[in-house]
Amino acid sequence: MKYKYYITLILSFLIVYNAQSQSTAEDIVFKINVLTNASNNSISLNWNTLPNVNSYVVSRKLKYENNFTQIATKQYSDTNFLDNNIVQGLSYEYAVHAGHTNNISGYVCAGIHIAAKHHCGNILLVIDSAYILPAQAEINLFKRDLIKEGWKVLTCYAGRGELPQIVKLRIQNCHAADTLQGLILLGHVPVPYSGNIAPDAHTDHIGAWPSDIFYGDVNSLSSSWTDASVVNTTASSLRNHQLIGDGKFDESMVGYSNTKKIFVGRIDVSNMSAISNDDVMLFKQYINKNHQYRASEKKYRMRGLVHDNFGFYNGEAFAQNGWRNMTSLLGRDSVVAGDFMTDLKTDSYLWSYACGGGWYQGASGIGTTADFQTNELQSVFTMLYGSYFGDWDNSNNFLRAPIASPSSTLVTCWAG
Repeated sequence: MKYKYYITLILSFLIVYNAQSQSTAEDIVFKINVLTNASNNSISLNWNTLPNVNSYVVSRKLKYENNFTQIATKQYSDTNFLDNNIVQGLSYEYAVHAGHTNNISGYVCAGIHIAAKHHCGNILLVIDSAYILPAQAEINLFKRDLIKEGWKVLTCYAGRGELPQIVKLRIQNCHAADTLQGLILLGHVPVPYSGNIAPDAHTDHIGAWPSDIFYGDVNSLSSSWTDASVVNTTASSLRNHQLIGDGKFDESMVGYSNTKKIFVGRIDVSNMSAISNDDVMLFKQYINKNHQYRASEKKYRMRGLVHDNFGFYNGEAFAQNGWRNMTSLLGRDSVVAGDFMTDLKTDSYLWSYACGGGWYQGASGIGTTADFQTNELQSVFTMLYGSYFGDWDNSNNFLRAPIASPSSTLVTCWAG
């Protein structure tokens, strides 16, 4: 099986479907409860009924397999499945689909007596050289936290004015010496741009977008990344313009199976003056709240909140990403609808999701980047969706606002 991803997205779950008969994003998500039984080596699933769904297909695979195998079909009234073919120590992924379409679905991963993972492999920190001296203590703290979680931590440095190709060569050299499982870009490490795309579907936003996956493709530069064919200057922002030889790459999508990829994360709180002009302070703040979470100095309730300002929008239900992923992670009864800016100030939710009509610095019905300056929201992982702000390398970007803020948020992704 081959997988393809828009190269601009750090983490996204993109599903296209025909859902004319549903009315909310929840109506296309099977929320699955899981019960394991070690005494008889079984896993049981139970899910909800949905409008206009008359039957169900249950499929299963081992966690690291590529393809699901159908193992059961169920009629409308039978929302339970018992799997007695279980080996303790293995992780299984289950999919429940509507009998008439794969677009109405739910997924969960489960197992019995799964061993803890004590050795995660090698991870590279690519550190913004502007932080080496003023944030040395915080960088060392971040390293120690990763080591405690089982990583062997390697480091290299990058100047903000360097070419992404030069930074990538350092990454490739590290990978050649010590095979990497992933890398984290600490700070405003040079941002690669690529493609001729507009995932938010705006004609004034077509062109090159930030593409950190360039760093995660550890093959040679000549393998798939070119700057020789795309010309497009229609976007309203010069950042997105594409010209031959301008240093922005041509590729809009990259194949997954044909090259070695490693995961990439970025902690970039620069150019966020609506919160603070001092990005060194914001970086230190982030590392310290990251430590508080990893060391369990702060605890959060195992539940999720969804704030959906789109519903079904031209046949698409963007908030399905919140419902589908959070119910799988937290449990069917632990995810609720609510108000992002209001409810997260008064109570804690490990996960949150919000979507609304967007611009670079905000989303309708949710808020703006400036709202994060003083509001402390109690959510560690969040998904946000709206137009424009998924193109995150701009001043006071809304997608980066939660991680730059004093809020608890450590991870934010553009998911719709």
